[in-house]
Amino acid sequence: MTSRRHNFQFRLPEELEEIISVEAKRRKVSPNEYARSLVISTLNSEVGGTDRADMLFKMVATMAFQSAYSSTEILRQINPHMSEEEIIAMANEKIFTKSLSKRDELLARYGIAP
Repeated sequence: MTSRRHNFQFRLPEELEEIISVEAKRRKVSPNEYARSLVISTLNSEVGGTDRADMLFKMVATMAFQSAYSSTEILRQINPHMSEEEIIAMANEKIFTKSLSKRDELLARYGIAP
């Protein structure tokens, strides 16, 4: 038994076409192949990927805010004499700037723009 293949065509606004072209070039595939992979990936994920993407976004946002607030709270407990501004400046210098640098290194290793 042979499977039927269908061709699908659709038009995109220029800004979306540009996004696909740039990402396809970065991945070293044609824009058509990249668009095809997006459709397949979306159709193969549960509920078009939206539930999974929403869940991932919630998890990342929760972890980011927990990290930020716990870091400043720990610094506040250790240094009760410091002002809120000094605590935030210290957290930025000692924790957040360094973690963003490490994040950017990791993203670059996988070819993802920060």
